[in-house]
Amino acid sequence: MGHGGGAGDAVPMTGRGIAMAGALFALATAFFLAINNIAQGFYYRAGGTVQSMVILRYGLYLAGCAVVFPMLAKPLTVQLRDLKGGLASGVLYACGTLSLLASFQFIAISLAILSLYTFPIMTVVIVSVIDRRSPGVAQIVCLLAAFVGLAVALDVGGADFDARGVGLASAAAVSFALTFLWNERNFAGVDAIVTTYQMSLTGFFVMVGFVGVLGMPAMPVPGEPGFVAMAVALATYLASFVFMFVAIERTGATPTAMIMNLEPVFTVAFGAVLLGEVFSGTRLLGAAVVLGSVLASQWFARRRAASRIGVGA
Repeated sequence: MGHGGGAGDAVPMTGRGIAMAGALFALATAFFLAINNIAQGFYYRAGGTVQSMVILRYGLYLAGCAVVFPMLAKPLTVQLRDLKGGLASGVLYACGTLSLLASFQFIAISLAILSLYTFPIMTVVIVSVIDRRSPGVAQIVCLLAAFVGLAVALDVGGADFDARGVGLASAAAVSFALTFLWNERNFAGVDAIVTTYQMSLTGFFVMVGFVGVLGMPAMPVPGEPGFVAMAVALATYLASFVFMFVAIERTGATPTAMIMNLEPVFTVAFGAVLLGEVFSGTRLLGAAVVLGSVLASQWFARRRAASRIGVGA
């Protein structure tokens, strides 16, 4: 535009433009995930069950992959050895998802998501234990600050504190940390989008087995309480993953993950407006400390990894 080019003269995006577009898609991912969290809150208040939400999410996600993958030139077929390799991460991811969604029924969704987002720091702790090495002074400071901030945000020991919800959200964080670590050490160099697909496929089979044992939960139909909330939750969940795929393709997995740390911020804001989850100034301060600690921890981890690569080169 403005350079005299004809209507058919397409101007290719520069590398910077592609990265900026990817950042915007990552921001949209965090936004839609926050909307998804709030919609699930309404769904559970209307009597919806965790099992129904999880099985529908997996099914819709895999259906979305069937549409999006051909556009991104990604393979939909999975070899048996890949399914076996992804079984552990699929089980861990399914357990984490179930734990997180179950925690929504006991504590404020904003606090559950905040607790979940400590998983990068938990990953550092788990790696340190497995590798029998210190995480470093900076990471230890981030770890302590994150958990102090989380204790303040959750008002541990206060009248509104519910150990069940906190325990479930924390279990979800540990499950996701283990999932991340497993994938990092067993699928190094594999496309992150394909890995996520394989993980979700095995997770879907886990959920099918779970439903087979406990029975298929009731699904709301149009006109019933909770149907609209369920539809919004599923639509925003699918949209968030489509946007996440595009963001990873354009700007990379690490920058996308960093931007998606805004999900708890959006969730707190929407929770206050739509669900009445109003926090005191002290709790908001604690939440800010948690998010700041997680961001700092990720920054130190990338810096340390970069220095190791530099030494190895």
